[in-house]
Amino acid sequence: MATLVRDRVTWLIYSQLAVYGYFVYGFGPSVLLLRDEQQVSRTVSGLHGTALAGGAVLAGLVGARLVRRWGRAAVLRVGLAGLALGIVVVTAATALPLTLLGALLAGTFGALMLNTDSAVLSDHHGAAGPAAISEANALAAATGLLAPLIIGTAAATSLGWRPGFAVAAALAMALLLSSARVSVPRPAVYRGPIGPTGESEPIGSVTRLPRRFWLAWLVLVLCIGTEFSMTIWAADLLRQQAGLGAAPQP
Repeated sequence: MATLVRDRVTWLIYSQLAVYGYFVYGFGPSVLLLRDEQQVSRTVSGLHGTALAGGAVLAGLVGARLVRRWGRAAVLRVGLAGLALGIVVVTAATALPLTLLGALLAGTFGALMLNTDSAVLSDHHGAAGPAAISEANALAAATGLLAPLIIGTAAATSLGWRPGFAVAAALAMALLLSSARVSVPRPAVYRGPIGPTGESEPIGSVTRLPRRFWLAWLVLVLCIGTEFSMTIWAADLLRQQAGLGAAPQP
């Protein structure tokens, strides 16, 4: 059995995923409170979730190319900076077009960081990679539990909800500064089977993905769809159906 050794690279990636977890689980309550300020419908407010998802799609399309061109360390730093920028735009702006832009930026750069983090853990830990990814996701979810509590507590004060959500931006910038002292390993080079020329072919030369990939893809889509539906709409449903308030009562 492979042993999971948690070194500086591991803790850096764990911390980045924890920040992303705080952002994701704080996004839904923040959008709900933002909707009250903007006085828009649920349909219009839901466009923030659409912008977040659109950014994640964009990150998936360009992420691999950016890593090949600039390397994982640079992509992770850009992801942290872009995530912080998107959160700052959402928390500082009041106009709907600007908050949608902030959601798009945070969704794009946050997903860019998230995707790269998983690849780094997998390569860095080899056979223990799945254990590291599972542990990182558990830490991210645990950190995410704090986000609604902190945002709700901030909303009950004169400061409002925005500082509670902006915590994620401050943490992302702190990690951006500390990441300069950690050397992130470069991607491993995987080779495929021996081709007609007698040399191994790159894995990327495979033009048709197997059926098991699409089954895993379908399961992942359903899981993410369920997760984000609950993340974005659960707070509104609890307030509407259960009569819960947006913040703790004094």
